[in-house]
Amino acid sequence: MIDVILKNQLISFWNHVKIRSILDKYRDTSSIKSECIGYASSVPYIKELYNISRFRELLFEVRMDGNLKELETYFDGLLYGGAYDDLLVSTDKFYFCSDDVNMKQGAEKVKELVKLYKSKV
Repeated sequence: MIDVILKNQLISFWNHVKIRSILDKYRDTSSIKSECIGYASSVPYIKELYNISRFRELLFEVRMDGNLKELETYFDGLLYGGAYDDLLVSTDKFYFCSDDVNMKQGAEKVKELVKLYKSKV
């Protein structure tokens, strides 16, 4: 009986160590990224979309039912096929690109898509 208890404690400890190791690695990388510019710099552009009631309502609906594909379908249907992916890729450039040229290209594309969206609604 004691052997079983010790074995369970060792397994529990081992799982704790593995989980801790994974979380430590994540914490280390997330702290590096948090020092970068991050998504915060794209918020002023994306906020324009969020301030449009139809987009905000749709965003709320798809989050509640978990059907994010509906947002993509709506956005692409209103603008052009692949527009939603273009928006996501361009927004990611703020976060993942370290050079100013790519970040600027991302910003310009996001602004262009927001402007196009606003002209359609």
